[in-house]
Amino acid sequence: MTAVIYADLEQYLCDRFRAELAARGRSDVLVSNREPGPNESAPAAMLIVRDNSGPSKSMISAERDVNLSVLAGTKAAPKPAMDLARLVTALAGDLAGLEPGNPIAHVPEDGVNGPYWVPEDAVYARTLTTVTFVVVGQPL
Repeated sequence: MTAVIYADLEQYLCDRFRAELAARGRSDVLVSNREPGPNESAPAAMLIVRDNSGPSKSMISAERDVNLSVLAGTKAAPKPAMDLARLVTALAGDLAGLEPGNPIAHVPEDGVNGPYWVPEDAVYARTLTTVTFVVVGQPL
């Protein structure tokens, strides 16, 4: 049996979302796999990507459950958050492909959930979209 290694999905998704958002005039969005700390400055709009892992599905494929958190606007004026979240959610369902370096083989029909509001004590508004990606690994 050959060991399989999977790409850094968070890094791939951050790079891909940066490019996709910039192509749509949204280069103002910070795309990262971590939120700024309490003493760090935060931009007006953020997309935080978190890979929550998932089960192996075959000798070379696995499912990865990913959280896409959008932070933008304020509690009193949340529209910027939901507008950006709708765009991110639409893009997420269309990321599978055969281009070199793309580890995403498939997004199941029922694999995208959201966006929905996340209640929390913060000045910004937060939405969450969850996505299941089927990824393909490479022989080690």
